Amino acid sequence: ATSALLVAEASYALPSDPRDSLKALLKTTLEQKQRVDVLNALSYNYYDFNDSIGHEYAKQALTEAQSIGYAEGTQYAFTLVGIWHMTIGNYPSALKFFTKADSAGRKGSSDRAVYNFMLMGNVLADLGQYDSAQLKYDRGLTLIKNTKGHRYTSAILKGYARLKMNQWQNDKALDYIEEAARLRSMDSDSEKRDLFVLWAQIHLNLNNSEQSEFYLNKLCQATQNSDDEFHKGMCYYIRAKWYFKQGELNKALLEGFKVFELTKVYDYHLLRAQVYALMGEIYGQLSDYKVSSDFFYRALKITEADGLRPITAEIYNELAWIYKDQGNHDLALQFADRSQAMQEEIKDQRGIAACHNVRGLIYLQQNKIDASIEEHTKALVIRQKLNYNEGIAASLYNMSLSYEQIGMLERALQLQVEALAIDKIINNRQSLGISYNGVAALYIKLGRISEAREALDQVKLLARETGSRLLLKNYYANQADFADAIRDYKAASIYRKRQIEISDSLYSESNAMKLAEMQALYQVERKEQEIELLSKQKDLQANQLALQDAQLRNQYLIIVLGVLFLMVLSGFAVFVYNANRKLSRAKMNLAEVNEELSAQSEELKESNDTLIALNNLMQEKQEEIQAQAEELRESNESLLRLNQSLQEKQEEVATQTEELREANETISTINQNLEQKVEERTQQLRQAYNELDTFFYRSSHDFRRPITTFMGLSEVAAITVKDSNALELFDKVKETAQSLDKMIRKLQSISDVGGQELVIRGVLLREIIENILVGFQHDIEKKQIKISKSINISKSFDSYPALVSVVIENLIENAIQFSSPISPYIKISAHDYIDRIVISIEDNGQGIAEEYHNRIFDMYFRANISSKGNGLGLYIVKKAVDKLNARIRFTTRNNQGSTFIVEIPIAY
Repeated sequence: ATSALLVAEASYALPSDPRDSLKALLKTTLEQKQRVDVLNALSYNYYDFNDSIGHEYAKQALTEAQSIGYAEGTQYAFTLVGIWHMTIGNYPSALKFFTKADSAGRKGSSDRAVYNFMLMGNVLADLGQYDSAQLKYDRGLTLIKNTKGHRYTSAILKGYARLKMNQWQNDKALDYIEEAARLRSMDSDSEKRDLFVLWAQIHLNLNNSEQSEFYLNKLCQATQNSDDEFHKGMCYYIRAKWYFKQGELNKALLEGFKVFELTKVYDYHLLRAQVYALMGEIYGQLSDYKVSSDFFYRALKITEADGLRPITAEIYNELAWIYKDQGNHDLALQFADRSQAMQEEIKDQRGIAACHNVRGLIYLQQNKIDASIEEHTKALVIRQKLNYNEGIAASLYNMSLSYEQIGMLERALQLQVEALAIDKIINNRQSLGISYNGVAALYIKLGRISEAREALDQVKLLARETGSRLLLKNYYANQADFADAIRDYKAASIYRKRQIEISDSLYSESNAMKLAEMQALYQVERKEQEIELLSKQKDLQANQLALQDAQLRNQYLIIVLGVLFLMVLSGFAVFVYNANRKLSRAKMNLAEVNEELSAQSEELKESNDTLIALNNLMQEKQEEIQAQAEELRESNESLLRLNQSLQEKQEEVATQTEELREANETISTINQNLEQKVEERTQQLRQAYNELDTFFYRSSHDFRRPITTFMGLSEVAAITVKDSNALELFDKVKETAQSLDKMIRKLQSISDVGGQELVIRGVLLREIIENILVGFQHDIEKKQIKISKSINISKSFDSYPALVSVVIENLIENAIQFSSPISPYIKISAHDYIDRIVISIEDNGQGIAEEYHNRIFDMYFRANISSKGNGLGLYIVKKAVDKLNARIRFTTRNNQGSTFIVEIPIAY
């Protein structure tokens, strides 16, 4: 049972809290029409307090009004009964009762008729029947000249404003609501709560953040000390949307849960569905797709059952986003298509544009660039017609991503600059920071250093203003790339260190958020059970009210019969006997309801026990998260020490560079024997490099000799030693020696890749792959990995065989090391094209989380702290790929496997 969206707009003639006085008035002797009017007034005033009781009064008023042929009372009672059906989501029944009120209104009140048409229009708008809603408002407008006051004119104008807001014609909606406000300029803020709701929402749609906040504060202040649960709920809901637009997601979540708290006594279907959908959006922004989709499906359960097509279509589109971000493209496209079909039915152009937009991003992930650009172009055209600036900026930005992916950087930059200009007009600081970051990244790639510097300065300023750590993280990443571009490697190291620190803090916060998400679902489950129990309690109260009313009527009849007692003693006895029987049956019914309520309470107790167990589980999860955080802290300390060492090395290089610069200036001043000195210094440096390389080569071989000895001894021990403890120790020695041997071979690979003078020769790709697989045969058999190969090289090609071997060996080793424990496989394929060879290595192993994608080729980087690797494999691959003038790209997701694709140019 719920209170209704527009009950608060029905009548303003009654006092603020007339329930007690109206009930007292009902006990007095009234004319029949007066009694109907009091019952209708009680119904209206109980809707915001307890709508089940309000509904009972409305039904009673309807029965008595019809029995005496009271047209105006019948008309209003039909409207009040219809409002109750609207609030519980039974829209067909609501329209039926509103239609009956319309028929009764031909002999009733024109004021009530105007109000009734406004309610019909609102119902039709909620169902997405916008044209029909417009007709109802128009009919109400024709009756306005016969109304007694300006409030009913204001009600129709609000209906128009609400309709235009739903159709994203926000400027027209603002005109209507301001005209309605002028008619009610003498009203207090408390009386204008309904206007503040629409004002705040319209300005929020128009990105007028300050104006929206102004009216939102007025709404919340006006409801602060009242029992108007509907407008309190709207205060919390709109504030949650406002915080969400500002990027303050935690505050938005808190406001959303305040709405759930209100549903204990006030459970308006439409509002609950809207809040569920908003919570889904918030958790989607937090990349918690499980909790996000759970909220969306809770909202769908309401909207699909109630026929709320506009919200249903929006939720379909949001689910398309969720599945897109999870890489489930087939399901994402299905939901986008379902959303667009429904948006086209209700003629919602903004919704249709949103479907094109998400479909364009799905095609971008699938590398269908032409299809992606086509979808974004369709979205852009619609949004330009609607003058929807925020959507226009988003379409331009998303389209630029497609052009950037195919290397058309100038075109991508042009689109991002256009989007940035619109974001400046909108002045959403978070969106503006994202746009400046995107523009800065493109400027860096294009080598436009001064312009990149200006854009990054703006990002820094906006990050401080908004307090957004995500914005700051991306700023540090771009600053590091900028420093690399100007060869300030010390600054680049500092910015990357800051990026790592803020990434780690966001990771820790994400872990803490996991607990909050579990608590959120726990609260929602508990609220829904409390709502169900409260519904039973409200039904019981309504039955008690009916019983009390029956008792009052019986008492009245007893008093009348008492006067006639002497004349009709026998008739009185019969009446008392019948009345007592009815009263006994009513008490029996009440006892049955009490028993049912007791059973429901027992069920709730059992549910609470289950929830307590869930809470204990959450505490265990929190302890696990704390342990993980401690491990992460230790890992960070090690990483910081390594970074410090690297920084010291870079400072040494910087010092040597400074000394070399001073020496060059001295030589330039002297200007004698310049070429000879440079040649001598170059020869010295070359000799030093060769000596260092020779030292590293010989040292690595010297290290390998004892290591291979250890491995040989362990093999001998396996044959000669019988003691199990000794054999276990030798196995550990062998494992450690193999790990060291692998590390040394990787370091040798780094030296080989960086220093060898390579010779172009014919590459026997199939033989290279086969030899590498033979080398890993033991690990492949041990982990039971299924190997599949598809090598279609129609012609031989020339390149650097050693480097090609290094790339393939390290990628296969990576796939083996992080293979899946369940049905692991590795797929190796190679194909030749006109000017390049494309090699693909795919596995279904652990994968790499998205937040680490931009770091996987860094030296010593390990995405998983439990990894036994040394963090050099992919670094060596990247060095070898760069030496080959090749390209490498990858697709990977956490626990879903990885695919690395290398494109090697064919030498001529």
